[in-house]
Amino acid sequence: MKIAIIGDMHLGAFPIDERREDSFIQAKEAIELALKDNVDLILLAGDVFDVRIPTQDILARAMEIFHLPKRKYPVLKQEAEIESLIGKDAKEIPRSALFGIPVIAIHGNHDRRGKGLTNPVELLEKAGLLIHLNVATIVLSIRGEKVAIHGMSYVPEKYAKEVLEKFNPKPIKGITNIFLFHQSIGQYLYSDEEHPILMLEDLPHGFDLIVDGHIHWSDTHRKDGLNLLLAGSTVSTQMRKIESERSKAIHIYENKNLRSIKLTTQREL
Repeated sequence: MKIAIIGDMHLGAFPIDERREDSFIQAKEAIELALKDNVDLILLAGDVFDVRIPTQDILARAMEIFHLPKRKYPVLKQEAEIESLIGKDAKEIPRSALFGIPVIAIHGNHDRRGKGLTNPVELLEKAGLLIHLNVATIVLSIRGEKVAIHGMSYVPEKYAKEVLEKFNPKPIKGITNIFLFHQSIGQYLYSDEEHPILMLEDLPHGFDLIVDGHIHWSDTHRKDGLNLLLAGSTVSTQMRKIESERSKAIHIYENKNLRSIKLTTQREL
């Protein structure tokens, strides 16, 4: 199974300056690159939107972008089937979310809203454009191959370790297992505002791949039983030297191998 991994899109960033088109241009390119590479599944690592309550115009443009995987086939087609769900009710997932190339997403700190309120990633799920995971696991079967995606959407940093311990995701034997989350990791990102609690040693073991959003530059860490990917972002939102040195990209995971495809539309930083 070929899986595309795309980091923080921040759709709608910089709405009143000359960069206002960048997030949409680069998000669209990211999805198009994945489809051109004939992936079977697309994962989004959170912060799909830049604000918790995007305008109707931003939502409309997001919907246009996430309709692209539905149009992969000339005729509306469903290759994916839900084998099982943990922590989520199947009734929450519209059947149309499985048409074309399925998209699975978690929400990030920019998307997150309070308990009982619908965040914009959940809204895209209700529109049948993707599947949203929040402390939940989905097992998909696509043309006979199975993959388990274990998703933990963003929680305030001080609760991250506690929530992860309660979630306690476990790999499912005999299939590909990916853990997808959106938090700071102490070895990579620290600020006086965030005070990250999670460290590399706190991450669960036994997964084929662990993917973290939130951190806007791409990196990999393969050590002590961990295979970690920092997905990075598709658009630059911060003036960081490391972001000027590392290209924005999408990532392709296939047969336990990881490779990246650079975006061509990235603005120079």
